Amino acid sequence: MKKLSILVALVALIAACNPYGSEIPTRLVGNYHDINTKEWVLGLYEEFAIYHNDFWNYESVSDNQIALSKKSGEKITLNLKSFDEWGEGESKVFSMFVNGRQVSRYYNESAMKMSLMQEWTIGRGAWDSTTFKKHEYRIDTAVVRLYLRNTAHGASALARRELNRPNDMQVFNYLESKNVTALPLDSTDHYGYCYEFKIPVTGVSELPLRDLFGTDDMGWNSFAGQILNYIVEPGDTLMFYAYEDNLALSATDAYGFKNCSGGSWVYNSERTFIERPEPTAFTTEDLKNGRRYSRKYMDLNTIKRRYLDLSSIDPKSDKLKSVFPINEDEIFSTVTAYNFVINYIKQNADSLPSSPENLAQHPDWIVAENSNGDGAILLDTDYIKSLGLSDDFVEFYRLMHAVQFYDDFSPITPLSDLEKQNILQNIKRADYKAYFEDKMKK
Repeated sequence: MKKLSILVALVALIAACNPYGSEIPTRLVGNYHDINTKEWVLGLYEEFAIYHNDFWNYESVSDNQIALSKKSGEKITLNLKSFDEWGEGESKVFSMFVNGRQVSRYYNESAMKMSLMQEWTIGRGAWDSTTFKKHEYRIDTAVVRLYLRNTAHGASALARRELNRPNDMQVFNYLESKNVTALPLDSTDHYGYCYEFKIPVTGVSELPLRDLFGTDDMGWNSFAGQILNYIVEPGDTLMFYAYEDNLALSATDAYGFKNCSGGSWVYNSERTFIERPEPTAFTTEDLKNGRRYSRKYMDLNTIKRRYLDLSSIDPKSDKLKSVFPINEDEIFSTVTAYNFVINYIKQNADSLPSSPENLAQHPDWIVAENSNGDGAILLDTDYIKSLGLSDDFVEFYRLMHAVQFYDDFSPITPLSDLEKQNILQNIKRADYKAYFEDKMKK
């Protein structure tokens, strides 16, 4: 009750004025996008800046120069010049050059949101012809940072911050579903809060809207969640910004004011600004009508549509025989394709109960969880290879099934010592073996 009283008092205070002050001129506060590509380049806020996908403190501020630093000791200087303003009211725009790059911002974020949506929808956003990184069978890490600016706009915003602050993300990295806890980066967070996730990544992993922006309106693995997710690749560093007015997302309102910079920023911006959430196959007619989609956006959504369609066919149907062999890069480009392949194998491969006798007779078969929760089964590796899938895939598939026995989201009968021994004998890669051994310790 005491906490609620404090919130009420804060609401009244914030409604009356800005109680926190600013280290930079008010006219500079806001988000800056490249005037040509629409890339989010810079965020200047009252207490810190966002630049190069990271948070920076202000060292000094003058009319033409801002010096920034990080706790690590790294420093950088922003040279500002050629200030310009145009428009009126909510459409008023401020422009300047930052280290020689022209950027602009709207004084009103709702106006900026509408302008950027229009720019992207009619094809005046950035064109990106790059493709996804070639899939490597290794466990990597990506960094995802967020600034949720949401504390100065009423009771609901303050309640979100003080009473229901999101601090973990459910990540699916093709090996397992797991919760990754965020590291808070700012203890004051007067205008919002800053934190980062360090997440294990294999392939093109999808980041759920629900966990990124603290909304319970859609599950990460729901149909809406899958088609509206952002993406991250191994080694990426992403920075997200979201504004309170648009944190209450839903399947029909997923285009709140959000920015993304860093790896695959074009794709993630398209996810935010293009009014076309459903995965679909793209045609030349789309492009003739003025829409320009990045290569990643076109490829990934075409793959999603293909595997959503395939998933509706009986896994034992002869119609699916023409699907294989599958390009393994394609399998690890989206959870939609991966789930199809995993389910197809499990429903079609020869299987046996996991008993000491069967383990001895089939020492290279894969130990997997029984779908009915009753012990484990063995899956035929020769069948998997007959689909055209590589030895690397088979070993990854083996590790994935081994990890499932330690998945908090689907508890199952523990592995026997004989089954553990079989798995460790068949896993050759040191990093895979270490990953599995670490799971067994927990």
